[in-house]
Amino acid sequence: MSDPTPPDYFLQGVRMSLNMNQQTFHRKTVWLLMQMIDQLQHDIKVSNEDEELAIANADRLDNENVALRKRLENPPKVTLPAEVAKEIRDLQAAGLDVPGILGSAFWYVGRTIPTSDLQHFASLYPFDLTRALEFGYEIEPSPEEKLFQQYLELRNGGKHDKADLLEGATELLGHKELAERMYQIPRDLPF
Repeated sequence: MSDPTPPDYFLQGVRMSLNMNQQTFHRKTVWLLMQMIDQLQHDIKVSNEDEELAIANADRLDNENVALRKRLENPPKVTLPAEVAKEIRDLQAAGLDVPGILGSAFWYVGRTIPTSDLQHFASLYPFDLTRALEFGYEIEPSPEEKLFQQYLELRNGGKHDKADLLEGATELLGHKELAERMYQIPRDLPF
């Protein structure tokens, strides 16, 4: 065979070039497809993690909603100072309902200073006052009662014998009738 003519070299070169381009194209295509597969796998993993996080958040929110529903159905009672509770009872005895009591508590707004314990409490704790009137309230023990309870806990180690109660209250307050009235201990106890 004779040496190929220049056009044959040219065709062989084109053919080789096409083969190389085809292999290169194939390699790049495979690489791009692999990159797309990796990205899709990553997106699926992130999506699964997001789904798990969403489920966990939904469970947490459901538990919080149950707790909030329980609090709304059985709201905790507000503790009011004895003076405020007395004023509320007096206003209720006078025939005022909740809006009337709230109006009485907030009548000073825009004026000078509160003139009663109820108004002062309403200026400091308006939401607590409203909750107390709507859902009920407990009366806060007086400072004397708190001192007496602390005294009993220190003296008796938490034991509440009626004779010790009266003796301790008499010692603390210095007045037997006040101690009897404060703790409603019957006078006919033999001591």
